[in-house]
Amino acid sequence: MSIEAIRERRARLESMLTANNFRLPPLKTASSSSSTSSSKTPQQPSRPSSRTPLPDIGSSRPGSQEGAQEKKAEKQKEMTKAKQKEKEKEKEKVKEKEEEKETGELRTETKERHEQQQEEMMERMRKQMQELMQQQMQELMQRQMRDMQKLLEQQMEHRMNYNQKIGEISRRGGSGDAAKEQGKKDQERKKEEKEKEKGEKDRREGESKAKKKEEEPSKAKGDNQQSGKKKKELKRKKDDEEKRKELEEELVKKFQERNKVVHSGKMRETPLYSDDAFLPGDNYTVDVDYGKDENEEDKENKNGEEEEKDKEKEEDPKTEEEKAQEDEDEESDEEDITDAKDDIVEGLKSQDKRRQLVCAEKARHLLSSPRPPLNQLIAAGVLPPLVLCMARQDAPELQLEAAWAVTNIASGKSKHTNAVVDAGAIKVLIQLLSSKNTGVREQAVWALGNIVGDGPECRDRAIAEGLVKPLVGLLSVTTPASIARQVCWVITNLFRVKHPVISPDERKMCAEAIKRLVSHFDAKVQADSLWAAAYFADMGSGSIDELIECGAVKDMVQRLYSQDDKVVTAALRATGSIAAGANHQTEAVVTSGALPIYRELLGHSNVGIASETAWILSNVTAGTPSQIQMVIDVQVVPALMTAVEKRNEELQKEASWALCNMVSGGTEEQISMLMSLGAVSSFCHLLKSQDAALVMLGLEALSNVFTKSQNEEATARLVEGVGGLETLRSLQSSQDPKVAQTASTLLSLFFSSSRRSSYGY
Repeated sequence: MSIEAIRERRARLESMLTANNFRLPPLKTASSSSSTSSSKTPQQPSRPSSRTPLPDIGSSRPGSQEGAQEKKAEKQKEMTKAKQKEKEKEKEKVKEKEEEKETGELRTETKERHEQQQEEMMERMRKQMQELMQQQMQELMQRQMRDMQKLLEQQMEHRMNYNQKIGEISRRGGSGDAAKEQGKKDQERKKEEKEKEKGEKDRREGESKAKKKEEEPSKAKGDNQQSGKKKKELKRKKDDEEKRKELEEELVKKFQERNKVVHSGKMRETPLYSDDAFLPGDNYTVDVDYGKDENEEDKENKNGEEEEKDKEKEEDPKTEEEKAQEDEDEESDEEDITDAKDDIVEGLKSQDKRRQLVCAEKARHLLSSPRPPLNQLIAAGVLPPLVLCMARQDAPELQLEAAWAVTNIASGKSKHTNAVVDAGAIKVLIQLLSSKNTGVREQAVWALGNIVGDGPECRDRAIAEGLVKPLVGLLSVTTPASIARQVCWVITNLFRVKHPVISPDERKMCAEAIKRLVSHFDAKVQADSLWAAAYFADMGSGSIDELIECGAVKDMVQRLYSQDDKVVTAALRATGSIAAGANHQTEAVVTSGALPIYRELLGHSNVGIASETAWILSNVTAGTPSQIQMVIDVQVVPALMTAVEKRNEELQKEASWALCNMVSGGTEEQISMLMSLGAVSSFCHLLKSQDAALVMLGLEALSNVFTKSQNEEATARLVEGVGGLETLRSLQSSQDPKVAQTASTLLSLFFSSSRRSSYGY
C-alpha cells in the first residue's frame, strides 16, 4: 500500500477519532521508516498520560484498522439509538403529563358545571318560593282589606241604627237605661229567632234524611256526583262564613277599644257591639273609668274569654257521630291518594336520603293542590317522619321539602295545626331558624307563623318552646326582605290576640324587633310591623312604655309621611294606640313631631285616614293644657274646624270631639285663643246637626266657652253673630228633651232679657 493511500486512511480515521476525542501519533516518512525501522517511538514527557497511545498505523495491519473502525461505528450507532430512546421516553412522559393535566382540567370543569347547575336549581327554587309567598301574602292582604271594608260599612250602618233607636226611645221619654234594656230585649229576641231557625233547620234535615232512606238505592252515578259537588260547595261556603265571622269578631273587639275617647277625665260613652253576632240593634253603652287597675281589667278580660268559651261549648250541640260524619265529608272532598299515601310514608321512614327527598316532594305537591289530602296523610302517619326529616342537618334540600309540607299542613284547620304541634314540630322548626340555608330558615319561619296564628294555645306553646329569641335573632342589616316579612308576620301573630304568656325580657326583645322592622326599607314590612306595634301597645301601659323606651315612636311618626296609604293607615293605628294611653305616653307622640303631619292628614282624600287622624287628635286634646297648647301652636285648630263642616259623619264627629275636649280641658287664655280662631262658629254649626249626640256636644262646648270666657258679653255677641242665638231658640222645641232642656238653660243663663240689657243691647 502506498504512502498516499495510508495518509488518506489516516485522515479518515483521524476525523472519526476526533469526534470521539482520540488522537493519532504523527506519521513516519519513507526515509525514516527505512532507516529507522527498528527504532522506537519517542517517549512522552515525564507527565503520565491519561490515555493509552494508539498503535502506529504504519506498523499495523490494514485488517485490524478496519475492524476497529467498524466497532467504533457500531458503538456510535448504539449510543445514538440510546439517546433516541431516551428522547422518546422523555416525550412519552411529557405526553402523559399533558394528558393527566387535560384530564384534571376536564374533571374540574365537570365539577364546576355540576355545582353551577345545582346553584341554578336552588336559585330557581328560591325564586319560586318567594313568588308563591308573595302571591299568598297579597291574596291574604286583599281578603283582609275586603273584610275590613265590609266591617266598616256594617259598623256605620250599625251606628246609624243605634242613633235612630236612641232617638225613638228619647221621643217616648226613655233614658239610657231604657236603651240598654231595649238592646238586651232585642238580643234575646234574636237569640229566640236563631233557635227557631235552628229547630226548623233540624226538622227539615230530619225529613230529608227520612226521604233518603225511603228512596231506592239505585241512583245514577252522575246524580251522586252532582249531590257530592253540592255538598262540597255548601261546606266550603260554610267554612268561608265561619272564617268571616271569626274575623268580624276580632275586628269588632279592636273597634270597641278604638272608639274609646277621653272627655272631661272619663271615657266617652260609646256603642259597643255584641260578640255573638254583628247585627244592627245589638247596641250597648258602657262607662269606663280611668281609675280601674290594669290587673282588674286583665282579670275581667280573661273571665270574659272563659265565658265566651263556655258559651261556644253550650252552643255546639254536635254529637260525636256528627263530628265523625263531618270528618268523612272532609275526606270525601279531598283528593283520593289511597294508593300513594302508604308509599310516601314508607319512603319518608327509610334511611335512603334520595328516596326520602322524592317522597317529601310528593307530599309537598299533594298538599299544595287545590284539594289537599290533609286528613288522609295525617291519618297515614306522615307527620312523625316529616319531623325527623326536618331534623336531618346533613340534607338541607330534604329539610326544605319536609318543612314546606309541614307548613301546608299547619295552614289547614285548627285540628290539622294541633296535629303538627303534637308531632313535636315546633321544637325542630325553632332549631331550623339557625340553619345555614336561607331557604330552610325562611320556610321554618313560615311554618311557625301558621302555627302561632292558629290561636292562643298554639301561640303560647311556641313561646314556651323558646321561639322569641331565635326569631328576633334573624333580623340584621343583611336580612333579606322576604325573611323580614315572614318574621314581621310571626311577631304580628304573637300579639294579634291579647294576653300572650311572654316574659318581660322577651317582650323587650319584641319591642326592639318592632323598632327595627318599622325602619325597614320595604313598604310591606313597614305596614305589617306598624300593625304589630299597634297590637303590642294594646297589651297595656307596660308595653307602650317598652316601645317608648326603645325609641320606636319616632320611627312610627316618620312612617306617617309615607306615600303608601297602607303604611299611613298602619302608622295612624300604632301612634293612636300610644296616644290613647296615659298623659306621658301621649306626650311621647306629640314631642316626636306628629302634630304637623296630623294637621295635613286631616285633609286627606281618604276619609278613613282623616277620621282616624281626628280620633287621635281627640285623645291628644283630652290631655294636659300643655298638650292643648301645642295643638294650637301647630295650627291644627283651623284644620279641625274645616273637618267639622265636612259632610262625612264619622270625620265630623271625631273632629268635634277634638275641639270640644280643648274647651273642656283648656285654660281661659286657650279658650280666648280658640274664640279668636273662630271655634265658636264650629260649635254653632254642630247645633244644626241631625245627630242628637253632636247637638249635645255643641251645647256642652258653648256652655264651657261661656263658663271659662274672660268676656261674657263678647262671647254672647260672637254667638249671636254666627247665628247661634236663633239656632238655640229653635232647639227649645226639639223632640229630644235633653237637647231642648239644655238649649233653654243656655238661653236663660246667657241670653235672657236682663243679660242682654246688661250687655247694652
